Amino acid sequence: MGEHRALRRRIGYLPQEFGYYKRFTVREFVEYMAWLKEVPKADIPGAVQRAVERVGLADRADDRMKALSGGMVRRVGIAQAIVNDPAILLLDEPTAGLDPAQRLRFRGCCRSWGRTPAWSCRPTSSRTSPPRAATWCSSPRGDWSSRALRTSWPRPGSRARGGQSVGTRVLGAAAGPRARKGFLVNARAPRVGATFRAPRFDVNLRVLRTELRRSVAPWAGGVILIGALAFLYALDAGWWHGTTAWTAQWTSLAMWTRGLLFYLWPLAVGLGTLQGLRDRRSKMVELLTSTPRPARHRAAVPAGATALALASAFALVVAVGGVQVIANTSYTRAGWLPITLIAVLFLVAGAVLGMGVGRALPSVLTPPLMAMAAFAFTALMHSSLGRTAKLDPAIGITTTEPNRLSLLSPEVDEVRSTLVTLSSAVHIGQTIWVLGMAATGFALLIAANRRARLIALTPVVAGAALALLVLPSAPNRMYVVDTAAAAPVCDGPVCVARVHEDRLAALAGPGKEALRLLHRALGDRAPVSVRENTTVAPWGSTPKWSRTTVLFTFDDDIVADAATPEELTSALLAEGMVPGCDPVGWSGFGGDQYAQSVAVGWILGRLQPLPGTPAMVRDEVEAKSRPVWEQLKALPWSGQLARINAMRGAALACKGDPFEVVSGRGRGEVGVRGGETPAFLGKMATPGRELAPPPPEMADPLRPFPSSPRLARRLGDRRHERVGGRAEPWCRGR
Repeated sequence: MGEHRALRRRIGYLPQEFGYYKRFTVREFVEYMAWLKEVPKADIPGAVQRAVERVGLADRADDRMKALSGGMVRRVGIAQAIVNDPAILLLDEPTAGLDPAQRLRFRGCCRSWGRTPAWSCRPTSSRTSPPRAATWCSSPRGDWSSRALRTSWPRPGSRARGGQSVGTRVLGAAAGPRARKGFLVNARAPRVGATFRAPRFDVNLRVLRTELRRSVAPWAGGVILIGALAFLYALDAGWWHGTTAWTAQWTSLAMWTRGLLFYLWPLAVGLGTLQGLRDRRSKMVELLTSTPRPARHRAAVPAGATALALASAFALVVAVGGVQVIANTSYTRAGWLPITLIAVLFLVAGAVLGMGVGRALPSVLTPPLMAMAAFAFTALMHSSLGRTAKLDPAIGITTTEPNRLSLLSPEVDEVRSTLVTLSSAVHIGQTIWVLGMAATGFALLIAANRRARLIALTPVVAGAALALLVLPSAPNRMYVVDTAAAAPVCDGPVCVARVHEDRLAALAGPGKEALRLLHRALGDRAPVSVRENTTVAPWGSTPKWSRTTVLFTFDDDIVADAATPEELTSALLAEGMVPGCDPVGWSGFGGDQYAQSVAVGWILGRLQPLPGTPAMVRDEVEAKSRPVWEQLKALPWSGQLARINAMRGAALACKGDPFEVVSGRGRGEVGVRGGETPAFLGKMATPGRELAPPPPEMADPLRPFPSSPRLARRLGDRRHERVGGRAEPWCRGR
């Protein structure tokens, strides 16, 4: 193989059906062929210029190949054949497509190359051509007879040592059938050294730049960039609202952009497949096999250009969001980088896999079929194959949680908390899977036969198997809480998560005021601290609250819509009195909100709309809560306190309807919370009775996030429809 490669380095070859890349310019194409023929990097510009000038195309060197006439294209073929100053020149009908004047000029070119013997391939079927036109270039010096040379060298159709024809041994399997059409003349073979040292892979930046400009690579990068920004800016979806907005925190940015791979990854696979068809569509396969540079080097350039374009496009999307993140928060931690880097790896690996499949299955239907297959894969991983369904008896609906297979998908679940990230085991397993996918794609790119293509499937199969062994099986080990982001930062009794440290200054004053008012109203039963709730509970589960701590999140409507310190104080009072018991991930309006309005009005001495109350229901809240508030204020102080404590106990336990309790109608209906009304609730509802022990204080360690189906905040009723085997809120948006 070393001798064959050294021989190819000294050969110039022009096939009869000359293929070329239409979007390349003349200079770029000849330069690309010089690189494939392993011309030293420093010598390529001069060699290209000389070759182009010899064929009379110096004035058209910067024109694209598709703009040239047939004769000019043939002259470009001659230029690429002589760009490496070959010792052996094989030309298959070199004057086909040339007019008589151009043939005479080419004859002069042959004489100018007279110091180096040339091989010329003349098809035996060209019997109708003028004898001179068929044989004039067979002897550049004009001093050797074709008869003598034919007897001194075996014909290409004959078998040489090892059972291979001469053309096959020199140019490879693809050149064998072509070589058998003619016979060789001027056959003085160059001496090949006994030892051969393969040159290292050198990246020619000019060739790489040409690939970035003339191949599918820039289009792939543009589709990813425009598609991602179109999703993020044209659609008003969950990535624009609350603390989980894609421009609010670095982790949210990484998770949201990673989620876009649901649509972007199939596009990358399809565009990569289109790139893989280029050599076959351009009829370049035969010419490429005659060059000495190994197939892995040839494949690395288009694959590298596509990878660079995709990575740059995705990095630009992240940079656009990152500029806004820097303006919105001072919290920075490198934990988001693995999420983004693996997203880039998924795009690159998908494109390389598509290139390999496109080369192995060269059909116009392959790119769309590959894109559809990639989309079907992500959809199945997100809906049925990648999720495990279970019935939650507490809320009476079927919920789902991700399983191990879902982590083979390039996307992630919808962001539900800025504290949630992916575990290290997920990063490791997905990296193994992506590398196996990329290795299979590259192996398919360089595979020369069916057996090699079958062997090329080994990395992707092995990568999937190893990844499934590494990836966690339990959902609470997939999506976990970022402990550094959730670490408390406090100003006295008011604490927030470190990720929201910038909001502490605005929260501290209203928080302390809310604690003061609660202590004045409730005495020893009042909460003693205000703290951001860093517990990430399962979707659909019943929340748990603390008697001694006012737990809140910045995404609560009542807190998020507080525009002034006074409104924020009212919001914290409402959270401390009636924190709300809608299932996690749901948002409704009803008894809890009426009870909050009554409780805050009782503490402040005036009934007023609370922050986050939609304008369309303010009149309803007023009509429902004012009679109860007036009735409560008419009771003796002990009766008022008993009802308020009973209402708060029902709200903290999430067992009963707080509004029913504070309205004095005795036993609270369980309603959507499920379970039976506890015995102590009836005692608490009776004024003057001794209160039952309050619910135990909630221990709120950082709990992992066991499931994250697609969520949406909704207003109004709780109607649901079945989507992809899961129950989801039918109305999206705030």
